[in-house]
Amino acid sequence: MLLLVLLAACRRSAETAAPASIDAPRSEPTSELRRSYDLPAADASWTPRDYQRVRDAFVRLERERPELLPRLDGPDGEWLRRLVALDGIEAAARSTAGPDELAALHLALADILQLYAARALTRGEYGHEYLAVAAAFFKESALRVERLAGDDPARRTFVEARFHLARGVHDVLASALALPDTIDPAVAVATFGPLGDLVAPWFLPEERDRILDLADRLAAVAVPPAGLAALRTAFAPDREPHPRVDALAEELREHLDQQEAVLAAVAAGALQPVEVGREGSQVRWAFPDVGFSAVFPRRPNAQRQKLHRRRRRGHDHPHARAQAARRRLAPRHLQRPRPADRRPHARRRAA
Repeated sequence: MLLLVLLAACRRSAETAAPASIDAPRSEPTSELRRSYDLPAADASWTPRDYQRVRDAFVRLERERPELLPRLDGPDGEWLRRLVALDGIEAAARSTAGPDELAALHLALADILQLYAARALTRGEYGHEYLAVAAAFFKESALRVERLAGDDPARRTFVEARFHLARGVHDVLASALALPDTIDPAVAVATFGPLGDLVAPWFLPEERDRILDLADRLAAVAVPPAGLAALRTAFAPDREPHPRVDALAEELREHLDQQEAVLAAVAAGALQPVEVGREGSQVRWAFPDVGFSAVFPRRPNAQRQKLHRRRRRGHDHPHARAQAARRRLAPRHLQRPRPADRRPHARRRAA
Protein backbone atom coordinates (compact mmCIF):
# COMPACT_ATOMS: atom_id res chain seq x y z
CA MET A 1 0.00 0.00 0.00
CA LEU A 2 2.94 2.34 0.62
CA LEU A 3 3.85 2.15 -3.07
CA LEU A 4 0.42 3.61 -3.94
CA VAL A 5 1.23 6.60 -1.70
CA LEU A 6 4.62 7.04 -3.38
CA LEU A 7 3.02 6.96 -6.82
CA ALA A 8 0.56 9.64 -5.73
CA ALA A 9 3.55 11.70 -4.55
CA CYS A 10 5.13 11.31 -7.98
CA ARG A 11 2.08 12.96 -9.52
CA ARG A 12 2.51 15.79 -7.15
CA SER A 13 6.16 17.00 -7.77
CA ALA A 14 7.80 -15.61 -19.27
CA GLU A 15 7.52 -16.89 -15.50
CA THR A 16 10.83 -15.59 -14.10
CA ALA A 17 12.04 -13.61 -17.12
CA ALA A 18 12.59 -9.88 -17.30
CA PRO A 19 10.38 -7.88 -19.73
CA ALA A 20 10.96 -8.83 -23.33
CA SER A 21 12.94 -6.71 -25.79
CA ILE A 22 11.17 -4.87 -28.58
CA ASP A 23 13.36 -6.80 -31.02
CA ALA A 24 11.34 -9.99 -30.42
CA PRO A 25 9.16 -11.24 -33.30
CA ARG A 26 5.73 -9.61 -33.30
CA SER A 27 2.31 -10.08 -34.73
CA GLU A 28 -0.70 -7.82 -34.48
CA PRO A 29 -3.73 -9.96 -33.61
CA THR A 30 -7.06 -8.27 -33.34
CA SER A 31 -8.37 -7.97 -29.78
CA GLU A 32 -11.27 -6.36 -28.01
CA LEU A 33 -8.86 -4.02 -26.21
CA ARG A 34 -7.33 -2.62 -29.38
CA ARG A 35 -10.64 -2.43 -31.19
CA SER A 36 -12.14 -0.41 -28.34
CA TYR A 37 -9.30 1.97 -27.46
CA ASP A 38 -6.79 4.14 -29.31
CA LEU A 39 -3.48 2.41 -28.59
CA PRO A 40 -0.13 2.51 -30.42
CA ALA A 41 0.76 -0.53 -32.53
CA ALA A 42 3.11 -3.12 -31.05
CA ASP A 43 5.36 -3.16 -34.13
CA ALA A 44 5.94 0.62 -34.23
CA SER A 45 8.50 2.84 -32.52
CA TRP A 46 6.83 4.53 -29.57
CA THR A 47 7.30 8.19 -28.71
CA PRO A 48 6.79 9.64 -25.21
CA ARG A 49 3.37 10.76 -26.40
CA ASP A 50 2.43 7.14 -27.16
CA TYR A 51 2.92 6.19 -23.51
CA GLN A 52 0.63 9.06 -22.56
CA ARG A 53 -1.94 7.70 -25.03
CA VAL A 54 -1.74 4.35 -23.28
CA ARG A 55 -2.24 6.02 -19.90
CA ASP A 56 -5.29 7.95 -21.15
CA ALA A 57 -6.78 4.78 -22.64
CA PHE A 58 -6.15 2.78 -19.45
CA VAL A 59 -7.81 5.46 -17.29
CA ARG A 60 -10.90 5.21 -19.50
CA LEU A 61 -10.68 1.45 -19.53
CA GLU A 62 -10.63 1.28 -15.74
CA ARG A 63 -13.95 3.12 -15.66
CA GLU A 64 -15.62 1.44 -18.63
CA ARG A 65 -14.12 -2.03 -19.25
CA PRO A 66 -11.80 -2.98 -16.36
CA GLU A 67 -11.79 -6.61 -17.48
CA LEU A 68 -9.79 -5.57 -20.58
CA LEU A 69 -6.70 -4.50 -18.64
CA PRO A 70 -4.08 -6.58 -20.50
CA ARG A 71 -2.27 -9.58 -19.02
CA LEU A 72 1.04 -11.08 -20.07
CA ASP A 73 -0.63 -14.44 -20.76
CA GLY A 74 -3.76 -12.99 -22.39
CA PRO A 75 -4.68 -12.06 -25.96
CA ASP A 76 -2.84 -8.73 -25.57
CA GLY A 77 0.24 -10.22 -23.93
CA GLU A 78 2.51 -9.38 -26.84
CA TRP A 79 1.29 -5.79 -26.90
CA LEU A 80 1.81 -5.51 -23.12
CA ARG A 81 5.37 -6.80 -23.50
CA ARG A 82 5.93 -3.96 -25.96
CA LEU A 83 4.63 -1.50 -23.39
CA VAL A 84 7.07 -2.69 -20.71
CA ALA A 85 10.06 -3.36 -22.99
CA LEU A 86 13.02 -1.75 -21.25
CA ASP A 87 14.82 -0.73 -24.45
CA GLY A 88 11.65 0.97 -25.66
CA ILE A 89 11.35 2.85 -22.37
CA GLU A 90 14.97 3.99 -22.61
CA ALA A 91 14.55 5.14 -26.21
CA ALA A 92 11.46 7.17 -25.30
CA ALA A 93 13.10 8.73 -22.22
CA ARG A 94 16.25 9.73 -24.09
CA SER A 95 14.22 11.22 -26.93
CA THR A 96 12.49 13.76 -24.67
CA ALA A 97 13.43 17.33 -25.50
CA GLY A 98 13.37 18.76 -21.98
CA PRO A 99 12.43 18.21 -18.34
CA ASP A 100 8.73 18.91 -18.89
CA GLU A 101 8.41 16.27 -21.60
CA LEU A 102 10.35 13.77 -19.48
CA ALA A 103 8.13 14.55 -16.48
CA ALA A 104 5.03 13.92 -18.61
CA LEU A 105 6.39 10.51 -19.62
CA HIS A 106 7.22 9.77 -15.98
CA LEU A 107 3.71 10.63 -14.80
CA ALA A 108 2.14 8.54 -17.57
CA LEU A 109 4.12 5.47 -16.49
CA ALA A 110 3.36 6.20 -12.82
CA ASP A 111 -0.38 6.24 -13.59
CA ILE A 112 -0.15 2.95 -15.48
CA LEU A 113 1.77 1.39 -12.60
CA GLN A 114 -0.80 2.64 -10.13
CA LEU A 115 -3.55 0.76 -11.99
CA TYR A 116 -1.61 -2.51 -11.84
CA ALA A 117 -0.49 -1.89 -8.26
CA ALA A 118 -4.10 -1.48 -7.16
CA ARG A 119 -5.00 -4.83 -8.75
CA ALA A 120 -2.00 -6.65 -7.25
CA LEU A 121 -1.88 -5.12 -3.78
CA THR A 122 -5.60 -4.89 -3.03
CA ARG A 123 -7.23 -7.59 -5.19
CA GLY A 124 -4.54 -10.26 -5.36
CA GLU A 125 -4.31 -10.38 -9.17
CA TYR A 126 -2.05 -9.18 -11.99
CA GLY A 127 1.08 -9.91 -9.93
CA HIS A 128 3.43 -10.65 -12.85
CA GLU A 129 2.12 -7.69 -14.82
CA TYR A 130 2.62 -5.45 -11.79
CA LEU A 131 6.29 -6.45 -11.62
CA ALA A 132 6.84 -5.92 -15.35
CA VAL A 133 5.24 -2.46 -15.31
CA ALA A 134 7.18 -1.56 -12.14
CA ALA A 135 10.46 -2.53 -13.84
CA ALA A 136 9.62 -0.27 -16.79
CA PHE A 137 8.72 2.59 -14.44
CA PHE A 138 11.94 2.24 -12.44
CA LYS A 139 14.00 2.09 -15.64
CA GLU A 140 12.56 5.43 -16.71
CA SER A 141 12.86 6.80 -13.15
CA ALA A 142 16.58 6.03 -13.02
CA LEU A 143 17.14 7.72 -16.38
CA ARG A 144 15.18 10.75 -15.14
CA VAL A 145 17.23 10.94 -11.92
CA GLU A 146 20.40 10.75 -14.01
CA ARG A 147 19.30 13.73 -16.06
CA LEU A 148 18.19 15.71 -13.00
CA ALA A 149 21.54 15.05 -11.31
CA GLY A 150 23.25 17.20 -13.92
CA ASP A 151 20.77 20.06 -13.60
CA ASP A 152 21.70 22.24 -10.60
CA PRO A 153 18.48 24.33 -10.58
CA ALA A 154 16.52 21.04 -10.30
CA ARG A 155 18.08 20.04 -6.96
CA ARG A 156 14.79 19.71 -5.09
CA THR A 157 13.27 17.71 -7.93
CA PHE A 158 16.36 15.49 -7.98
CA VAL A 159 16.18 14.82 -4.24
CA GLU A 160 12.49 13.90 -4.43
CA ALA A 161 12.87 11.75 -7.57
CA ARG A 162 15.83 9.89 -6.10
CA PHE A 163 13.93 9.21 -2.87
CA HIS A 164 10.87 7.84 -4.69
CA LEU A 165 13.06 5.61 -6.87
CA ALA A 166 14.85 4.08 -3.88
CA ARG A 167 11.70 3.71 -1.79
CA GLY A 168 9.72 2.30 -4.71
CA VAL A 169 12.24 -0.44 -5.55
CA HIS A 170 12.34 -1.43 -1.89
CA ASP A 171 8.55 -1.53 -1.56
CA VAL A 172 8.02 -3.67 -4.66
CA LEU A 173 10.55 -6.23 -3.44
CA ALA A 174 8.97 -6.12 0.01
CA SER A 175 5.53 -6.71 -1.51
CA ALA A 176 6.82 -10.02 -2.92
CA LEU A 177 7.54 -11.11 0.65
CA ALA A 178 4.20 -9.86 1.94
CA LEU A 179 2.07 -11.26 -0.91
CA PRO A 180 4.00 -14.23 -2.35
CA ASP A 181 0.85 -15.89 -3.72
CA THR A 182 0.22 -12.85 -5.93
CA ILE A 183 3.71 -11.42 -6.44
CA ASP A 184 6.11 -14.31 -6.98
CA PRO A 185 9.40 -13.55 -5.14
CA ALA A 186 11.43 -15.45 -7.78
CA VAL A 187 9.86 -13.38 -10.56
CA ALA A 188 10.47 -10.19 -8.58
CA VAL A 189 14.19 -10.92 -8.16
CA ALA A 190 14.58 -12.03 -11.79
CA THR A 191 12.82 -8.86 -12.97
CA PHE A 192 14.76 -6.40 -10.84
CA GLY A 193 18.18 -8.09 -10.92
CA PRO A 194 19.04 -6.68 -14.39
CA LEU A 195 18.09 -3.19 -13.17
CA GLY A 196 20.41 -3.28 -10.17
CA ASP A 197 23.44 -1.71 -11.84
CA LEU A 198 21.26 1.11 -13.17
CA VAL A 199 19.39 2.04 -9.98
CA ALA A 200 21.85 1.15 -7.18
CA PRO A 201 24.17 4.20 -7.69
CA TRP A 202 21.24 6.43 -6.70
CA PHE A 203 20.69 4.71 -3.32
CA LEU A 204 21.97 6.11 -0.03
CA PRO A 205 24.02 3.67 2.09
CA GLU A 206 21.15 2.93 4.47
CA GLU A 207 18.83 2.33 1.52
CA ARG A 208 21.27 -0.22 0.09
CA ASP A 209 21.33 -1.91 3.48
CA ARG A 210 17.55 -2.29 3.35
CA ILE A 211 17.75 -3.97 -0.06
CA LEU A 212 20.42 -6.34 1.24
CA ASP A 213 18.23 -7.13 4.24
CA LEU A 214 15.39 -7.96 1.84
CA ALA A 215 17.74 -10.21 -0.14
CA ASP A 216 18.51 -12.13 3.06
CA ARG A 217 14.80 -12.58 3.72
CA LEU A 218 14.10 -13.58 0.11
CA ALA A 219 16.74 -16.31 0.41
CA ALA A 220 14.42 -18.04 2.89
CA VAL A 221 11.53 -18.32 0.40
CA ALA A 222 13.15 -20.45 -2.30
CA VAL A 223 14.39 -17.68 -4.59
CA PRO A 224 17.14 -18.99 -6.94
CA PRO A 225 20.60 -18.16 -5.56
CA ALA A 226 21.82 -16.76 -8.90
CA GLY A 227 19.17 -14.05 -8.89
CA LEU A 228 19.92 -13.10 -5.30
CA ALA A 229 23.66 -13.00 -6.05
CA ALA A 230 23.06 -10.46 -8.83
CA LEU A 231 20.92 -8.35 -6.49
CA ARG A 232 23.51 -8.44 -3.71
CA THR A 233 26.33 -7.58 -6.12
CA ALA A 234 24.48 -4.56 -7.49
CA PHE A 235 23.70 -3.17 -4.02
CA ALA A 236 26.97 -4.15 -2.33
CA PRO A 237 28.07 -1.54 0.28
CA ASP A 238 31.51 -1.17 -1.30
CA ARG A 239 30.16 -0.12 -4.70
CA GLU A 240 30.65 3.57 -5.29
CA PRO A 241 27.48 5.69 -5.39
CA HIS A 242 27.01 8.51 -7.85
CA PRO A 243 29.01 11.58 -6.68
CA ARG A 244 25.76 13.55 -6.33
CA VAL A 245 24.39 10.89 -3.97
CA ASP A 246 27.62 10.81 -1.98
CA ALA A 247 27.39 14.58 -1.48
CA LEU A 248 23.72 14.27 -0.52
CA ALA A 249 24.55 11.60 2.08
CA GLU A 250 27.13 13.92 3.67
CA GLU A 251 24.61 16.78 3.73
CA LEU A 252 22.04 14.56 5.44
CA ARG A 253 24.55 13.46 8.07
CA GLU A 254 25.49 17.07 8.82
CA HIS A 255 21.81 18.06 8.98
CA LEU A 256 21.03 15.25 11.44
CA ASP A 257 24.03 16.20 13.58
CA GLN A 258 22.92 19.82 13.72
CA GLN A 259 19.31 18.82 14.38
CA GLU A 260 20.38 16.66 17.32
CA ALA A 261 22.45 19.53 18.71
CA VAL A 262 19.54 21.95 18.35
CA LEU A 263 17.16 19.59 20.11
CA ALA A 264 19.65 19.16 22.93
CA ALA A 265 19.94 22.94 23.25
CA VAL A 266 16.15 23.32 23.32
CA ALA A 267 15.84 20.61 25.97
CA ALA A 268 18.53 22.36 28.02
CA GLY A 269 16.75 25.72 27.75
CA ALA A 270 19.53 27.32 25.70
CA LEU A 271 17.36 27.90 22.59
CA GLN A 272 13.76 28.80 21.91
CA PRO A 273 12.08 27.61 18.68
CA VAL A 274 10.03 29.97 16.51
CA GLU A 275 7.07 28.55 14.63
CA VAL A 276 7.30 29.30 10.89
CA GLY A 277 4.20 27.55 9.56
CA ARG A 278 2.64 24.23 8.69
CA GLU A 279 4.08 21.92 6.03
CA GLY A 280 1.54 19.19 5.42
CA SER A 281 0.72 17.47 8.70
CA GLN A 282 3.82 18.85 10.46
CA VAL A 283 5.19 22.27 11.44
CA ARG A 284 8.44 23.98 10.47
CA TRP A 285 10.31 25.50 13.39
CA ALA A 286 13.19 27.96 13.09
CA PHE A 287 16.09 28.61 15.44
CA PRO A 288 17.35 32.08 14.41
CA ASP A 289 20.25 32.09 16.88
CA VAL A 290 21.95 29.24 15.05
CA GLY A 291 20.56 29.71 11.53
CA PHE A 292 18.70 26.38 11.46
CA SER A 293 15.16 25.25 10.70
CA ALA A 294 13.50 21.85 10.39
CA VAL A 295 10.10 20.18 10.27
CA PHE A 296 8.89 18.38 13.40
CA PRO A 297 5.65 16.53 14.21
CA ARG A 298 5.33 18.57 17.43
CA ARG A 299 7.00 21.44 19.24
CA PRO A 300 10.72 20.53 19.46
CA ASN A 301 10.96 20.69 23.27
CA ALA A 302 8.38 17.88 23.38
CA GLN A 303 11.17 15.60 22.14
CA ARG A 304 13.00 16.00 25.45
CA GLN A 305 12.30 12.43 26.58
CA LYS A 306 14.28 10.97 23.66
CA LEU A 307 17.20 13.19 24.54
CA HIS A 308 16.98 12.27 28.22
CA ARG A 309 17.44 8.63 27.34
CA ARG A 310 20.59 9.47 25.39
CA ARG A 311 22.33 11.39 28.20
CA ARG A 312 25.30 9.76 29.83
CA ARG A 313 25.75 9.68 33.60
CA GLY A 314 27.49 12.73 34.97
CA HIS A 315 26.08 15.06 32.30
CA ASP A 316 22.60 15.69 33.69
CA HIS A 317 23.28 19.03 35.32
CA PRO A 318 21.41 21.82 33.42
CA HIS A 319 24.54 23.99 33.10
CA ALA A 320 26.56 21.07 31.76
CA ARG A 321 23.82 20.30 29.21
CA ALA A 322 23.63 23.90 28.05
CA GLN A 323 27.42 24.13 27.70
CA ALA A 324 27.54 20.90 25.68
CA ALA A 325 24.74 22.14 23.44
CA ARG A 326 26.58 25.40 22.71
CA ARG A 327 29.76 23.49 21.85
CA ARG A 328 27.86 21.32 19.37
CA LEU A 329 26.35 24.42 17.75
CA ALA A 330 29.76 25.97 17.06
CA PRO A 331 30.64 26.53 13.39
CA ARG A 332 31.68 23.27 11.74
CA HIS A 333 35.20 24.46 10.93
CA LEU A 334 35.81 24.92 14.68
CA GLN A 335 34.60 21.43 15.55
CA ARG A 336 36.69 18.30 15.72
CA PRO A 337 36.36 16.37 12.41
CA ARG A 338 33.99 13.46 12.60
CA PRO A 339 35.87 10.13 12.40
CA ALA A 340 35.06 8.19 9.24
CA ASP A 341 34.52 4.96 11.18
CA ARG A 342 31.49 6.52 12.95
CA ARG A 343 29.53 6.59 9.72
CA PRO A 344 27.09 3.65 9.63
CA HIS A 345 27.84 2.67 6.04
CA ALA A 346 31.60 2.92 6.63
CA ARG A 347 31.38 0.28 9.34
CA ARG A 348 29.54 -2.04 7.02
CA ARG A 349 32.05 -1.49 4.23
CA ALA A 350 34.92 -2.19 6.59
CA ALA A 351 33.27 -5.45 7.64
